[in-house]
Amino acid sequence: MALRLRGSRGRTRHGESIAKSLGYGVLRRQGKGEIATNASWDVAVMNGHVDTAGRALVRIVVTSPTTATAVDIEAWVDTGFTGELVLPQDRIAALGLPRSAVVKAELGDGSETVLEVYSCLIEWFGHVQQIEVIANTGTSPLLGIGLLRGHTLTVDYAACTLTID
Repeated sequence: MALRLRGSRGRTRHGESIAKSLGYGVLRRQGKGEIATNASWDVAVMNGHVDTAGRALVRIVVTSPTTATAVDIEAWVDTGFTGELVLPQDRIAALGLPRSAVVKAELGDGSETVLEVYSCLIEWFGHVQQIEVIANTGTSPLLGIGLLRGHTLTVDYAACTLTID
């Protein structure tokens, strides 16, 4: 997918930041959106693993900004996906994620499709960050380069380890 989705997400209907409405202090960083600042730790490295099928996987916590429901998700790192996160539609429904947009996108094979986009909060390197999630009909969550930018991804297939720092 060759598109980076951005919009007027992250606000309640009264204009308040979703992260702030959930009790997180918010710091604005140019070009990065809102980052919650009340995390009591900084995570310098995130670790994952390579499964028996050769998939590089990392665990993240995804939280609904409207219901505060949180789930631990193992996402497949997909460096061909330029967005942030893809979740199966049934997981989006179970979390009650709010839809933020419907957009046209060009897929890797050149075909065009319409995608539903939802808002969520994730814990990323010790901070809560609001991101956009693309819904799909598949079964595997995908973590794209939208979250990897500015980090180093190391996948060691011999040791079956993954490191993001």
